[in-house]
Parts: sequence; structure tokens; C-alpha cells
Amino acid sequence: MRVAAIAVYRAYEMDNGPTWEQYFHGIAAAVSLRATCPRASVGAVIVSEGHRILSTGYNGAPPGEAHCLDVGCRIEDMRRQPVH
Repeated sequence: MRVAAIAVYRAYEMDNGPTWEQYFHGIAAAVSLRATCPRASVGAVIVSEGHRILSTGYNGAPPGEAHCLDVGCRIEDMRRQPVH
């Protein structure tokens, strides 16, 4: 994910600045670094039509639950169990 943020920075250096899509993609890549799931670190940015950030988020355990980084991934454990 860090690669996307670097790509946005380099696009800014070369042109007059990143496109809105590149800009928000870079922010989503940075937000994904907070994800607590080792299977897939995902970041999201919700943006208004006027290019204002309304919210950001990332995947992980719900509030009050143990994080995958601490106890392992429950979804992966369930997938590995044989089905009878």
C-alpha cells in the first residue's frame, strides 16, 4: 500500500498535481496501514461530489473484540476446518 502513496507523490512532482482520484487513492492507501487484519489491509475514503472527505475507514475487528494481529484470523481458521 505504501507504493500507491509514493506513486501519488511522484505524480505530483512531475505534473501540476495528482488527479482527485490519485489524491484520494493515496489517502486510502495511507488509511489501510491502520488495518488490523493480516489477510487484507484495506483502506476506504468516502468523498462528496465536491471532493470533500466525509469519512475514512479500514478493516479490522469490531470495537471490543480481539484483533487478528493479536489472536490470529478467525475467518482463516474457519476456512481451514474440514466440512463434513
